[in-house]
Amino acid sequence: MSMTDAGSTNAGPAAQPSPTGLKSGLIAYFAGNPVAANLLMILLIVGGVLSGLQLIVQYYPDIEARRAAVSVLYPGASPQEVEEDINRRIEEAVVGLPGVERVVSTASQGIGKVMVEMATFADANAVFNDIQSAIDSIENFPPVRAEQPDVQLLKVSHEVMTLAVVSSSLSEDGLRLAAEDLRDRVLALPSVSQVGLKGTLDREIAIELSEEELRRHSLTIGEVSRKVRQASLNLTMGEIRTDTGSVILQTVAKRSVGQDFEDIPLITQNDGTIVTLGDVATIRDGFVDEDVVTEVNGHPAVLVRVDATEQQSVVEMAEDIRNLLAVYDPPEGVSVSIWNDSATPIFDRLLEIVKNGAIGAILVFISLVLVFELRIALWMTVGIPLSFVGSLLFFDAANLTLISARFSASSSWWASSWTIPS
Repeated sequence: MSMTDAGSTNAGPAAQPSPTGLKSGLIAYFAGNPVAANLLMILLIVGGVLSGLQLIVQYYPDIEARRAAVSVLYPGASPQEVEEDINRRIEEAVVGLPGVERVVSTASQGIGKVMVEMATFADANAVFNDIQSAIDSIENFPPVRAEQPDVQLLKVSHEVMTLAVVSSSLSEDGLRLAAEDLRDRVLALPSVSQVGLKGTLDREIAIELSEEELRRHSLTIGEVSRKVRQASLNLTMGEIRTDTGSVILQTVAKRSVGQDFEDIPLITQNDGTIVTLGDVATIRDGFVDEDVVTEVNGHPAVLVRVDATEQQSVVEMAEDIRNLLAVYDPPEGVSVSIWNDSATPIFDRLLEIVKNGAIGAILVFISLVLVFELRIALWMTVGIPLSFVGSLLFFDAANLTLISARFSASSSWWASSWTIPS
């Protein structure tokens, strides 16, 4: 009898069921503590909504272009010369580098372009550095008349908003200056990093030499060209290291406007006589000789395009630009308007997602209530949107963003482009 009593005494507490009839565990804890369950649900809803409002909204996931572009200007050279002196030498230097999959080159009048495609799993930055090093190590490159090679790692960008700077009274130069001012102001916004001008000619500094003056001073075009190149150059001359630190020696002498070129000395004599570039040439600021006509409602215009790159919120960028335009005072005779806004449809698509989710939840509830009790069907239905909203809490920690994509023919994909960062 005592043995039976002892056995029942030892086994009693372990065999005693929980108040809810469930074994011990996380689900049993919340089932037996409705206050804790409700607090957790409120935390997931409030935290998920607040986190979702702060998430980055993009058109498409981040895509690596995995391409490097090399361009070399070779004024006056024919396509055959560009191919022999520029493209072929670059190809021989980069073909065979680790991570380089394919090299495609194009030789045109006065310019050579080489596109280097990288392997799928190669480190893009490491391959890009190898490409730069290989090009820098080419012997006697570039040729005398060619400019230094421009090597850039391409990035994928998508149009967010395009602004139109319109004026029927300003000159071409004045209109571009107004567009450049707006571009600088937009670029100063913390959420914007890539702004470009479209529909306008590139600036050009024209130096027209006088044949009579060249003969009078016994100068050649080659000598003048060499002195101009030497006088307009940013050059790093090395580094001085001391016990307290290091100092980098650098000269900043690159000239950006035509007036700066006039005082370049070409001849310096012992008696103090100096012949400058302005004495033998006419220097003027202008535009390249191309046919570009951009009009908005029949008036000349310059477009300012704002692009979004990886990890940039389209919604935040559009809001900052609109706030800037609300207080921006354009120059006299200039009007600024939004020519294309690719960010506005995002709100409509996000609203459509929420609406479709609500309709789906109602249909799920109707299906469940036909099988289960009303209370069980209700909480099962609530669990579906709750899981989606609650998951937004972990998006930022996992480096995830909200993607709002379009797949129609007028989609922003057609407005996306391969761009070279400045």
